[in-house]
Amino acid sequence: MNVIGGFNLVPTPLTRDQACAAKRMHARWQAHTTGNTYVLYVQNRTNDHSFRVIGHGKNPWQAVLRYYKGLENKGNWIWQCTKVVAVYSCVCDKSTQAGDLLVGQAQDRTPW
Repeated sequence: MNVIGGFNLVPTPLTRDQACAAKRMHARWQAHTTGNTYVLYVQNRTNDHSFRVIGHGKNPWQAVLRYYKGLENKGNWIWQCTKVVAVYSCVCDKSTQAGDLLVGQAQDRTPW
């Protein structure tokens, strides 16, 4: 039985529309994460907050473009609020360890 504490843990079956939307979103995610992996160092434009994200693409330019556009291919607020200051090769996909500097200014401090 899938009942714990009076809660039924059996998932609700998806409708046809929900299943089709999930399939399209999975295909969009697969297309968004294809290619080489890069570590993007991003800086907030309004304050000095810096962070890094993983980007995917055939080259660093495409990885940065995919970061700015996002999954919905819009991302207007990302253009206005953040800027990519450096792109590094990714040594390890799971830990976002940065390798060699490819584009931008070398970061003398780590943003995490």
